[in-house]
Amino acid sequence: MLEELQTGTLSWLDFIAQHNEHRLLPTRLLGWANMEWGGFNRFYALYTNWTLALLSFLMLCLLVRDTLRDPAQRRGVLLLFSLLSFSLLQWEIFTIGLNDSLLINVLCLLTGAWLLQRFPVRPWVFAAVALLALLASATLFRNEVRNIID
Repeated sequence: MLEELQTGTLSWLDFIAQHNEHRLLPTRLLGWANMEWGGFNRFYALYTNWTLALLSFLMLCLLVRDTLRDPAQRRGVLLLFSLLSFSLLQWEIFTIGLNDSLLINVLCLLTGAWLLQRFPVRPWVFAAVALLALLASATLFRNEVRNIID
């Protein structure tokens, strides 16, 4: 996409083009926004990841608040989620701004779960959850899943 951006031939087809076994539309859009408005400054990608992580944690807090009554269980779930999602093992997410696709998936999953828990299933809720699932599936790529399983 960098070559197309430099030559002025970048089109929407470049954003949805298949890459290996996946399509990375949301990740490519975030990268394009960083290139276009951030001038290739990695700090913008880093701030985007921090924002996605914060939103994920806030969605988890809402979900835990609405489903668990015991404060000890709430703290336990929040602690375990934080250790898994924000650990230093994922240092590249929080130090140089790579792998935003992992955070997009977590945010979509938590937001969809919260919507289904919070609101009766109506057409707008179903449409919102379906859109979140589509967004998450557009960022998940098979090699990461294979690495987690292996």
